[in-house]
Parts: sequence; C-alpha cells; structure tokens
Amino acid sequence: WSWLTNEQVEAAYSLGYREESWDDSQEPIDWFEFSDKAKEHLGTLGMDEALWKEYLEEDQKKIIAEGIMVDKEEDDSEVTINNKPENLEEVEKTEFDEDVPNGKKWKLFVEPVFLYNQSLTVTSMVSESPNSTSIISPSSIKDWSAGVDIGMYHGNFFVKSGIRFQELNQNFNLSTISTEISDEYQYNQRTETKYDYQREYIVNKIPDGNSGFNFKGSYVENVDSTIINFTDTVLIQNKIEQENKSSFDYKIQYITIPLIVGYEYQLKGKWLIEASGGINTGIRVKQSGSAFDYTNNEMVKLNESSFASNYTFAMNVGAGVGYLFKPSLSLRLRPSYRYLFKTPFQIPERQKHMFGVDLGLRFKF
Repeated sequence: WSWLTNEQVEAAYSLGYREESWDDSQEPIDWFEFSDKAKEHLGTLGMDEALWKEYLEEDQKKIIAEGIMVDKEEDDSEVTINNKPENLEEVEKTEFDEDVPNGKKWKLFVEPVFLYNQSLTVTSMVSESPNSTSIISPSSIKDWSAGVDIGMYHGNFFVKSGIRFQELNQNFNLSTISTEISDEYQYNQRTETKYDYQREYIVNKIPDGNSGFNFKGSYVENVDSTIINFTDTVLIQNKIEQENKSSFDYKIQYITIPLIVGYEYQLKGKWLIEASGGINTGIRVKQSGSAFDYTNNEMVKLNESSFASNYTFAMNVGAGVGYLFKPSLSLRLRPSYRYLFKTPFQIPERQKHMFGVDLGLRFKF
C-alpha cells in the first residue's frame, strides 16, 4: 500500500480496496462489496458482475491492479486512522462523473471535425432583353469543411477554436430563348390605262352656190389615254425562336477559423447532449469556375475578375448528442444552422440560410 501514490490510492478506494485488504491478501473484493459509485465507475469500463467473477476465477488481480501500482517506488503519503490519506485534495465531479482535484477544473480537448451545410433553394429568375429571354436556375449552395478544433472544458461548459478547410460550390442552369426576325419582300406589278375624253362642237361655213353660205355644225370627240404601271410591295416578317441550354458552376476554397462556446450534459449511461453557438471567419485561398452576377444579370468568370470577396463571416448554432466510448473519448453528432452575414458575392437573401450537420470525435486530456 505504501508503494501507491496519492492518485493511485484514490483509484484503489474507488474500486473498493483498503490498506488492510491490499497488504494482507492483495485479492480483489467480491462484487457485492463495491459501493454503488464503484459499480457505476466499473460499468463505464465495460465491467459487470459476471465479468468480475471471471476475473476472480482467473486470478486477474495483476491485470486489474496494473494501472494503479508502481514498481516499488516509495511514496510519503500519509493515511489517517480510518485509512483515508490525509494529503488528498478535496475533489468535485466533472460532467463525466470523474474526480477532479481543486485547481484542475480546466481540461483540454482536441476534436477532428467534419461539417456539411446546404442553403435553401430559390426559384428561377427571368432576365429579358429586346431579342432574348434568359431563365437562370441556381442550385442550393453546398458548403463542406474539415479540420481540427482545440478547446477547454470548465465544468460542463466548453470553448473551442481551430483551423478548417472549407469549400463552397454551386451550379447554375441557364436557358436562353433568342428571337430572330427576318424581313422578306414580295413585289406585285400591275398596269392600268386611264382615258381622258374631250367633246367639242364645231360649226363649218359652207357656200350655198347663190353667193350665200350655209352653216353646218358637228361634234368632235378627242380621247387621250394614259398607261400607268403600279408595283405593290408586301413586307413579310419571319420570326424564328431558338432555345439554348447551358450550365456552369463555381468552387471557392477558404481557410476558416471558428470560435464556439457550448454546454453539455451527461445523461444516464454513456450518452450526453450538448448545445453550442459561435462565429466563423473564412479567408479565401482559391477560386475557380463561373458565378452569376445578380446585379447585372450576367455570368462572371471568377479567375478573370475580383468578383468574389476575400473573406466571409457567418454565425452558427447547433444542438446534438454524443456517445462516450470512455470518459476521455466521445463521438458527437450536431445538427446545425448557419447564417451568412458576409457572403462571397451578392446572393438572394434566402440562400444566406444554411442547414447541415457536424460530426466530431473528441479526445479529452
């Protein structure tokens, strides 16, 4: 017993050992002698009554004690009459029901994470010009990221940051109906004749042979004809409509730095629940493809312009569940909501709302 350190004595107490039983027989106690607290602790290690009996039968004391014994290095730990070490610090319970000595309330953890989010969709938009009509159909914005977060616990509260690689991508379907009008002229020729009639009465003086005269009158008609040629011009307009379909997309990569605070609560057994919220800042590192400029109703090639912003800023909240493989290792699944305050470029307001899921594997030290 004197070879055990203070922390190892604590571990021995939690398993039901006492100095007299340890030094006299060094045999593990029966299951019914464990306190409820000790049984719960053994349960988190995957131990139950049947398995404990097997350990007793197979003389596995050495394996059980291996984690709390040292190689005969003396320790100056003092014990009281009731066999409880006097120099052990008062302890309190963490969210995993572990003993945490005073002054060690902060605990470090590392968490590899993978996140996937997707924006809401928007309806197709119509852009019209004198000779064409364009229908643009944007998809939802897809956002995935992966990285490593580092954080600290204080009781049930935690705060974390880290570094992640993020990619935003979106595709657009464009349908353009162009109208072409061609003019065709037809010529019809026709001829008309116009007649102009003039009638005159003429009186002629005719000698009568007796040194006298007779007067005789008659009508004379003059007809003038005019030939007129006409050409009728007919304009025929032919309207031709042609539909062209195309698609384009973009990808923008960022290095992002999150800052997240949260709270978790351990349920009965190995399950826990948590809620968290924070901000996320992204710095653009690469871009490719083409995006749609909603202001000017045109396609923009990202590599040939400064259309995309150099950074993004978002707020996110989430709530989820976790499963404890052991007190220092847990798997987290968090449905999340994200709102994009600063987007890569102007997008419809509806697409600033994103929903997704976060997956993390948390190692606590």
